[in-house]
Amino acid sequence: MASDTHRFFWPSFFLIAIIFFVGTLFLSLKSGGEIFVSPDETANAFFAEHFARTGTLTVPEPLNDELDNTLHPRSVLSQNAHLVPAGFLGLPVLYGLLVFFFGKWTLLVITPLIAILAALAFGQILSKIFSKSVSQVSTILFLSHPAVWYYSARGLMPNVLFTSLVIFSVFFFLSRPLHTRFKRMPVYLDFILAGIFLGLALFVRASEVYWIVPVCFFLFLFFYKHLSWKIVSVFLLGLVVGLIPFFLFNLQTYGGLFLTGYTLHPASSTGVQGVALSHSSPLSYFPNLFSTLFPFGLSLRSAIKHILAYGFYLFSFLTLLSVFGLSLVIRTLSKKDYRPAYLFVLFVLSVWLGLWYGSWTIFDNPDPTQITMANSYVRYWLPIYVLCIPLIAELMIWMTARIPLARLRQNLLVIFCALIIGYNGWMVFFHGQDGLVRVTQTLTQNKQTRADIFERTPVNSIFIVDRADKLFFPYRHVLYPLRSEKTYELMPALSKSGPLYYYGITFPQSDIDYLNGIKLKQLGLQIEFLKTYDQESLYHIYSP
Repeated sequence: MASDTHRFFWPSFFLIAIIFFVGTLFLSLKSGGEIFVSPDETANAFFAEHFARTGTLTVPEPLNDELDNTLHPRSVLSQNAHLVPAGFLGLPVLYGLLVFFFGKWTLLVITPLIAILAALAFGQILSKIFSKSVSQVSTILFLSHPAVWYYSARGLMPNVLFTSLVIFSVFFFLSRPLHTRFKRMPVYLDFILAGIFLGLALFVRASEVYWIVPVCFFLFLFFYKHLSWKIVSVFLLGLVVGLIPFFLFNLQTYGGLFLTGYTLHPASSTGVQGVALSHSSPLSYFPNLFSTLFPFGLSLRSAIKHILAYGFYLFSFLTLLSVFGLSLVIRTLSKKDYRPAYLFVLFVLSVWLGLWYGSWTIFDNPDPTQITMANSYVRYWLPIYVLCIPLIAELMIWMTARIPLARLRQNLLVIFCALIIGYNGWMVFFHGQDGLVRVTQTLTQNKQTRADIFERTPVNSIFIVDRADKLFFPYRHVLYPLRSEKTYELMPALSKSGPLYYYGITFPQSDIDYLNGIKLKQLGLQIEFLKTYDQESLYHIYSP
C-alpha cells in the first residue's frame, strides 16, 4: 500500500496545499487586514503591529486616567491608563516580529504557511507510529480538516499556531531531522529545538500546560528505556529557553512573571459562563486546587452536552469515520509499536479538554442555539481533531486494501480523499451562519457600515457598544457595554472627553422616551437617533 500512496502523495499534497492556502486568503483579502470576525483577532492584529513599531505591548490611553481604566474593547484591558492584551502574549509578539521584518501583509498569510509546514511535520511524526500510507494520507487530510482550515483562515486566533508549535516540538524530538539530514550536526540540537518549540507553544497558550505536563510525564515513563538523562536535560534546557519570552513579556506588560491578561482580569466577564462545583463534590474540600485546575467550574452535564454538539454532531461524518478507524487500530495494537502511547494521549486530551472547556458555557454567536465552527469549542479542541485524523486514514487504507487490483486500489483511495476534502471544504465555506462565505459577506457589510459612520463622526469620538467594538477599534475610542450601571455613571465624564455615541441594537420609541425622560435626564444627557444599519443603529448621546 505504501507504493500506492507514494505515487500520488506529492502531487496531491501540493494541490491541497494550494487549495488550502488560497481558501484561507478568501477571508483575509476581503477584510484587507482592517476588520476581523472577533475581538480576539482585532486585539492580536493591533498589538502585533504595535509591537512591530515599538517593541512593547502597552499602548497609552490618556483618557483612562479619569475614566477608571474602563475605556477599552473586549480582548483588551486597561492598566494604569495603558491598553494591554487581555489574553496570552505569544501570538502578538511572534507575529509582531514577522511584521517588523517583512511588513504588515505577513499577518494575512503566516498562519496558513505555518499550518502547511505543520502538516508535513505531522506526517513525519505519524510515519514513526503508523504505516507510511497512513502517514501520507493523514498529511493530506490535515490541511483539509474543517477546524484546521477554518482557523487558519482566521489566522489571528492562536489555536492553529499553538497546535503547530506542539507538532514541531514532537517532530524535532521524535524524527530528529537536523541530525538525520546533516550527520555532522549533534543530535542534541534537535532536542533543544524540541524544547524551544514547546516553550513557545506555552508562550502562545499557557493554559494548555495543564495537559502538556502530564502528557510529557507519561511519555517519559513510556519511553524512558530509550532516553538518557542527557537527552531529557537538553530538552528541558530548550524548554526553559523557549519559556523566557513568556516570563519576560509578562513582567514587562503586566508587572509579574506569572501574570497574564486572564489572571489580571478574569475571562468570565467576556462571554464565558462557568458552572460552579457542587459543595458535595470531594474536590470542594480542596478549593485552591480546584479553582486552579477548573477556574470556571466543573459540570459533567455541560461537558457531555458540548462534546455531543461539537465532537459528534458538528463533524458527524468525520467522527463516524474516526470511530471505525479507532476500532481497527485497537484490534491491531502491539506492545512493540507506539500506537498505544498515541491512543493514550488522545484519550487524555479528549477527557481533559472535554471537561476543561466543555464545562464552560460560551456565547460566541448572538444566537446560542447555533452550533458552528465559529464557536470556541472547535478551536479549543483542535488538538483532539488533529489526533483523530490518522484514525480516518487508517480506515481508508484498510478499505482500499481489500481491493486486489493496484490501479483500482489507488484510484479508489484518491476518490475517498477527494470526497472527504470536498465535504470539509463545504463545512468551511458554507456550513451554518459562520461559514467563510457568509462571514465574508458580513465583513464587507461591516466595512461599509464603518466607513459611513466614520464620515458622520469625528476622529476623537467615543463609542459605547455591545458587540460592535471590533468595527471601531483601534480607530475610535470604545467602551462596552451600554447596559451597565458603571457605564451610565461614566457617561457625563465620557461626553466631556469627546463626542459620545452608542452603536447597537435599535431602540423602540418607548426606550428612547425612557432614556430621555428618566435615565439619561438624571445625568444631564439626552440621546438622539442618527441612522439605522440593518438591525443596529447609531445614536448620539449629548448634553443639551
